[in-house]
Amino acid sequence: MADRYRGAMYVGVTAYLPARIHQHSSGEGIDFCARYDLTRLVWAERGDDIGA
Repeated sequence: MADRYRGAMYVGVTAYLPARIHQHSSGEGIDFCARYDLTRLVWAERGDDIGA
């Protein structure tokens, strides 16, 4: 998640991307995203194992 081009960025892992995007956009996600208004999804990549 990011706020703008070359701005603050948050990197995370989730099992269900649509719900996590909604949490961040509504301010219910991690405090870091709410503090810096990180509401834009700039990259998503699928992995086979969440632990890897």
